[in-house]
Amino acid sequence: MNQADKVMEMTVTTLVRSIGIQANLKGYRYLRSAIVCAARQPELLDSITSIYKRVAEMYNTDSCNVERAIRYAVELAYFRNPDAINNFFNYPVGKPTNSEVIALASDNIRIWADKENSRGGSAFFV
Repeated sequence: MNQADKVMEMTVTTLVRSIGIQANLKGYRYLRSAIVCAARQPELLDSITSIYKRVAEMYNTDSCNVERAIRYAVELAYFRNPDAINNFFNYPVGKPTNSEVIALASDNIRIWADKENSRGGSAFFV
């Protein structure tokens, strides 16, 4: 794993933890991977099932399990601390869908990477 990949992993991990997703859940790992995939290839967001399929292949499971585990992780985080989710979205959203979380998180990662690139920092997109 190169330096750029490590930076991306740390950034995504920080973001996922900041909204209250617990690291002991399968959905935590799946969500992190889904955000990385969507950040690297934004066109995947046009079909959320394609992201689930890609993550399922990475973890040798099926896309239904990926979707369910992410949904459970997001629901649990929302019910434990809805303010963290609302702060992440910058407005009250209620319980967000998987695709809302993945889309917003990957967008935030891309924006951060663009800022890093413009400052000459170590962003992860080449």
